[in-house]
Amino acid sequence: MTRKRGQGTRIGKELAGAIIGLYDTIPQVKEAGFIHFEEIQLLVENVGKDRVSDIACSFAKSFLIDYTIEHCEKWGMYFGDCQAEKNKWQFSTTSLSSHGRMKGGSYEN
Repeated sequence: MTRKRGQGTRIGKELAGAIIGLYDTIPQVKEAGFIHFEEIQLLVENVGKDRVSDIACSFAKSFLIDYTIEHCEKWGMYFGDCQAEKNKWQFSTTSLSSHGRMKGGSYEN
């Protein structure tokens, strides 16, 4: 994420291909996958700690969404038709601004 725009850039096909290509070129990665995902910054050019952090957060977000859906279904909780307004990191206050409203949901700040 950049301070000027407040959002980062996508990983792109070329960089994604280089990361996925590690499974073909490194036998240990092919056999066991990554034990420490941050190792890709040592193996792929133009991948730094911020990019590794973004990828790790995307994975965690995906698992948390699946977990939430699974448990909402398990406990009969409503989880559809809900869109949260976008939050934005405030560099000056080092906090997350939140409008606190969800369309179709009951959460309000």
